[in-house]
Amino acid sequence: MPFGLFGLFMLAVTVLFGYLAVRDGRQASAAARALLSLRTTAGECVSHLDGDRYSFAFETPAGRRIVFEAPAVGVHAGDPVRVRYDPADPQGSARFGARDDWHAVQRDGVRAAAFLLVSASFALLLIWALIVLRWES
Repeated sequence: MPFGLFGLFMLAVTVLFGYLAVRDGRQASAAARALLSLRTTAGECVSHLDGDRYSFAFETPAGRRIVFEAPAVGVHAGDPVRVRYDPADPQGSARFGARDDWHAVQRDGVRAAAFLLVSASFALLLIWALIVLRWES
């Protein structure tokens, strides 16, 4: 019974990495959908509060001025900045540094692709072992 434990291990690794690929792919997709639903606008750094905390402000298309606090590096009071926010809740969702938000999507997408590659490789190896070597359990 040469295939028993080896085949079970190959099947388990294939399923595990397939699951991880699907999970990370779904996370990347959800994060991308969330980012695409947000609006990006010009804002300004209002003041330095303490440490790395700054106060930022922007104006919604309806003319409402939103002020929020966020950590930041390399900005000074009066500097123009990009702000990303959800139009349904501008005060609660506003964030500074709109360009950096895509790193999570890229990270999860690359990880999903890597897991998919590993899962597919183990699946092909398992199929090869079953068909070519004609091992029996």
